[in-house]
Amino acid sequence: MSPNISLQGNGQHQGEQLLSSSLLYKALFYTEERGLRDWQLDNEFGNSHYLLFSWSIVWTDKSNCKAEIPYMSVHGVLITLLPNKVTAVRFAEANNYDPLPLVRSLANIRGLCF
Repeated sequence: MSPNISLQGNGQHQGEQLLSSSLLYKALFYTEERGLRDWQLDNEFGNSHYLLFSWSIVWTDKSNCKAEIPYMSVHGVLITLLPNKVTAVRFAEANNYDPLPLVRSLANIRGLCF
């Protein structure tokens, strides 16, 4: 199962609901609930948070599109779910879990917002 299909596809895979869409919306910061403040990755765009199974950072691009970008990390793998429905995966063992450099690089290639 692709993370892009299950996480960014409202918890569905091939039309079958596999994940609770209401909990998924919450965990991906699509609701007003922000969970716990995670001050470690605050940046110039806003505060970072943790909720259920994902963290988030705030991003604002040159066109003034502001988004709270959810991400997950485990054992050197960083999975970032971008607002343009792109799922970015970074493999690293440098003990660096900050998704902001990845988001900045991807924003230079393709706009992150619709």
